[in-house]
Amino acid sequence: MTNDLSNLDQRLKLLNKQAIDNLIDILHGVYTTKNLLILDQRLSTLINYLTPFLKLKEIAKIDKTAWIGDNIEQDVLHSFDGFIFILNETNDNLQALSKAVKQIGKKKIHIIVKQLTKSFIYEINKTLNGNITFEKICDLKTGKEIIKFTSMIRLYNWEMNPILIDEEARVLSIESPYGGLDSYFNQPLLQLYGLSSSFISLLENSFKASNMSCMKLKNIYGKGDHANLLINIINNERIPEYLSLKLSSLEQEFYLTKAKGNTDLVVVERNLDFVSVILNQLNYQGLIDDLFGIDIDNVNVGETKYKLNDELYDELKHLNFASIGIKLNELAKFIQNEFSAKDNLQSLNEMKKLVSNLGNLTSKQDLIKKHTFLSECILNYIKNGDIENKPTKSNRKFNEYEKFLNFENELFDIDYKTQISYLRGFLAENFNYKIVVSTIVLISIVNDGIKEKDFDILYTEILDNFGMEIIFVIDNLVDNKIVKINDNNDLLSSALTYLTNQDKDDEKDENKENAKLGISGGINTYKSNYTLINKFWNLHPTVEESTGTKSGLLIDEYPNPSFTLPSSTVPLISRIIESLYLRDFLEYKPVNNTSKRPNWEKLGLDTMFHGKTTDINIDDTLDDRNNDSNADQGEEFVVVICIGGITRGEISCLRYLEQRLQKIGIAKRFIILTSGIVNSDKLLDVFKS
Repeated sequence: MTNDLSNLDQRLKLLNKQAIDNLIDILHGVYTTKNLLILDQRLSTLINYLTPFLKLKEIAKIDKTAWIGDNIEQDVLHSFDGFIFILNETNDNLQALSKAVKQIGKKKIHIIVKQLTKSFIYEINKTLNGNITFEKICDLKTGKEIIKFTSMIRLYNWEMNPILIDEEARVLSIESPYGGLDSYFNQPLLQLYGLSSSFISLLENSFKASNMSCMKLKNIYGKGDHANLLINIINNERIPEYLSLKLSSLEQEFYLTKAKGNTDLVVVERNLDFVSVILNQLNYQGLIDDLFGIDIDNVNVGETKYKLNDELYDELKHLNFASIGIKLNELAKFIQNEFSAKDNLQSLNEMKKLVSNLGNLTSKQDLIKKHTFLSECILNYIKNGDIENKPTKSNRKFNEYEKFLNFENELFDIDYKTQISYLRGFLAENFNYKIVVSTIVLISIVNDGIKEKDFDILYTEILDNFGMEIIFVIDNLVDNKIVKINDNNDLLSSALTYLTNQDKDDEKDENKENAKLGISGGINTYKSNYTLINKFWNLHPTVEESTGTKSGLLIDEYPNPSFTLPSSTVPLISRIIESLYLRDFLEYKPVNNTSKRPNWEKLGLDTMFHGKTTDINIDDTLDDRNNDSNADQGEEFVVVICIGGITRGEISCLRYLEQRLQKIGIAKRFIILTSGIVNSDKLLDVFKS
């Protein structure tokens, strides 16, 4: 199994090589000798993550680099023979590109766009007064075809689906802006296209492996209308198309009729759970991301940049921050004891062993210092709002972040009136707008809305405190159904009315099409009230002390997956995925699984949530009496596709689930495919932009 796992990890890493090779192939076609690279700053870390920048500089004969949107003097522009743009598909890049091209004049221009789409080709063509007709754009194949706008301007598609951003947790991402939240709310079809292409890349990757089973779908599960649409695209269009292009007739017949299924595909979407996005992450990697912002494997703390790609970080990143100090102390004592052993050496062999280990011990000591410093910065920021150990506002009893964290820890134990009181207090103390808006979102979700009279008062106070810019954020949250306003000011009677009409709504919902399908993921998915959802899915399990042996596995550190969020909260999406394989966490209303095959039967997903539920058995024979369920199934996979992004807390919970399944003999390797990593900052930034 260890060798199989190693082979899988090696195959996934090759996806990164394919991505950078595609860019290098494009740059080999640049023949001018003195070039200015104008780069989208958001792609800088990604490119450096994939390859040393000096390599690209040499290949493309890049003399200097500038950020797109920067003002560059005309005489500086005239000193270059050619210009290379590398950018994302965004409106601000389009405007900056138009301005730069006008300044450059008649010189060679190479425009490289990550995951270029026909709609963006049309926009660039129109903006730059290109000579490509609409009909020709429709006929274009946006693979490796070079698109000539004019004799001097060429456009290229940088194919990059997907990249491995977390080797240990096997997280693949298409690295969409804002973690994919922007496209999820505004252009979901664009994201579905990227995710479907990425899944095919993953499938193709497995076909190339001589030492690893090729992937074949065994079961498909999905919750949500866009999840269902993506499943249809993958299962009914992309896979048949890929097989017909890549395999001979005999190979197709063998794959479809003889090869055993070994992969469960589970597709979920972001609108199932925004609570886990808004809450602060309390696992190590989540806290670092929330406070300082992780860019793939880089984080800037103060004026220093740190790489988060070391073996110690992989051991610590999923743990609750409260566990980090203990772990670091244990490691420090171990290193100290190893160094102390040099004074008690009894033989030459012992001395040789110590000398051979010295380099490794020194390296570990450096890693301990690094993560001890990062941990101290986190603590200082929580207490003082700064990485230095000194308060930034001495007249306040608590730092904003710490007080908001206290609110989050009490959120599910206090009533609506007390929650509103907290919010009014944050406004009175002029807290950061993100804390105020996050509090509004949390209160709205857990109470199934905010009373209209309270909302009106808050709306006015927010306008006074922050101005129209943040009012637009609130309006966008309401429009996208993340914040709900209750016309009925009596929340109890409103909830009772809601439940009374539930059966009627269920009947309508069966044949009701989602009017926002393909337009936006911003819909209210909850049919049931949040209190019922919270209880049924046991999102706040009883906290128990773990008494197991500390093996380094998450399942031995924590008795349940409630270690990544405040209030000992389990992310809803991870619970829904967990319920396919295990149901022992369902304490409020236990539902036994009568089938060996993973399923959501009798769990009431359609009663609690809007959106289609998908369950397709392709060739799972676990419930077949004639099938030997004990036969060796070989390596099996669970590919989890998260439309609209995934949080770092959810990643840690899926690692926890994988370990739980392994412990009871279900050997499944989880692979996460997503539009990107999301958190509260990215969610609010989307609605502010």
